[in-house]
Amino acid sequence: MKKRIYFHILIAVAILTLISLSSCVKSKNNKISSEVFTAEIDRCEVFTAEIDRYAKAGQYEKAFELVEEMEDEFSKSIALTVIASNYTKSKQEDKALHTLSQALKLAEKINDKYDKQGALAEIACNAIDCTESEYKDEAMKIYNQTLKLAQNLEDKYSEVWILEEISRHCVEIRKKHDETLEVLNQTLELAQNLENKYEKALALTNIASIYAKAGEKEKALEILDKADKVAEEIEDKNQKAEILNFLTITYKEVKKQ
Repeated sequence: MKKRIYFHILIAVAILTLISLSSCVKSKNNKISSEVFTAEIDRCEVFTAEIDRYAKAGQYEKAFELVEEMEDEFSKSIALTVIASNYTKSKQEDKALHTLSQALKLAEKINDKYDKQGALAEIACNAIDCTESEYKDEAMKIYNQTLKLAQNLEDKYSEVWILEEISRHCVEIRKKHDETLEVLNQTLELAQNLENKYEKALALTNIASIYAKAGEKEKALEILDKADKVAEEIEDKNQKAEILNFLTITYKEVKKQ
């Protein structure tokens, strides 16, 4: 039923939103028409929008009730991160972290790899938002648990992708520069060890873009040069063309910064 392939195409440069909500209602035979599938995705988006609306209004009890009406772990996990985010914005970090713990337990049960990495990335980013509060230790505990689950995913590219999203989030929220670079350096190290040339070139290009946004332009250009060399080794002509085009676009963007 879950037929999303979010993140592994070239247009991954636009992966700023993380969430393409999955279906809430399970099909008995896992085969549904595109019309039904689209309707179910729309229904989940409506549910999550409603949950966000209630949480923003401080009506958390109603928001949690709507979460319980969702039927799959991915949708519930994402919905809980939406509630947690609202708790954090209202300076209720203790409740935010408790909600993230619930989301993490659900994420552990997700079978679809892409769903799981999306949920884990969202949980980790929300945990980071609480690290400047008095509940820093609990926030770091959830963050580290999330990374541990990421390390247990089927392939290393999924772990790299999650760290990319965390790094990007650190830049967006203006996390302390040294802490942002620590995550970025960890991401880069893992990306450089990827065996698949396409995934490696794609990851390096994305990471370079994040370094540039973090104010590390020279480092970004250095990584792009490495990505270019990896791209030249890609055997599949279509993948090679995609990556080289992506590199060209990213080079231009980085040089403007």
